[in-house]
Amino acid sequence: MTAPRRAAICTAVLLGLLTASGCSAVELPSAAQATPVESIPVQPIAVVTGSITSVVSVPVTAVVRPEYAVVSPGDGRVRLASSLTKDKEVTAGQVLGWLGETTITAPTDGILTYRLPDRTTLIHQGIPVATIRYPGFGVTGTVPVAQAFRLSADPSIAKVQLDSGPGVTDCAPQPTAPAGSSTPSTTTPSAASPSAAVTSTPAQSTVVEAPTTAAATLEVLCLLPSGTGVVDGLTGTLGLRTGEVTDVLVLPVAAVAGAVDHGDVALVVDGTVTTTPVTLGISDGVLVEITGGLALGDQVLPFGPNLRQTIS
Repeated sequence: MTAPRRAAICTAVLLGLLTASGCSAVELPSAAQATPVESIPVQPIAVVTGSITSVVSVPVTAVVRPEYAVVSPGDGRVRLASSLTKDKEVTAGQVLGWLGETTITAPTDGILTYRLPDRTTLIHQGIPVATIRYPGFGVTGTVPVAQAFRLSADPSIAKVQLDSGPGVTDCAPQPTAPAGSSTPSTTTPSAASPSAAVTSTPAQSTVVEAPTTAAATLEVLCLLPSGTGVVDGLTGTLGLRTGEVTDVLVLPVAAVAGAVDHGDVALVVDGTVTTTPVTLGISDGVLVEITGGLALGDQVLPFGPNLRQTIS
């Protein structure tokens, strides 16, 4: 049999097999035939009541003698105690200074590693007035910036589970010491070194400005009690409970455009969709508390207003 004849027979057999197996050409829909996203029907969801426990889980590592910051509880002029001296011991409860009538105290025993350079300083809330080196162990980790808003309120309860270590242990969350806080910068900080900037005013007082940073994570620190029985470098998981509410109005987080305090929803009334502002409470990453702007039973689209769909 010649080669051309063998090729013709093989081609005929292959075509026969394809036909027998039901293979046929498929005509794909054109772009004009595709269903636009806007016309996909979406069923609204109702505002309901529920309970939320906001817990942020963070992978952590045990560290020896960590430094933490003592921050200003508000905006105003901080006056430091005259006895406050760098590299000296402080005790838990010792008065470090005052913001108006509010007393600022040391949370734990330790060594003072930094204090504001002037005894009287104009300062913003959350800026460190001092840093203290804790004499024991702590755990540190980083929270992705997407979850950092959930730590805007001080955690009410913190527990850590260390791998191959002691069982679940309570710990004390503390603000982390800014980079270079032992030798504070006197210039505007860079993203790589978010220390507080210190500038002089004509009145010879010092204004401490909030640091600027482009970091994609937020560092967290939790101090372990004495006698926990850990070693440097031990890893584990830290759980920070930032709040708990019961019998409150809730929606899935996907239904709200916004994350902290305020947001928008796509409210559905008689088939008409309206972007409606709402106020927000705590979130557990799945549900978010609605503190204002909606009532029980209100209907909203399951996606935020920026992802609005047609109602079925």
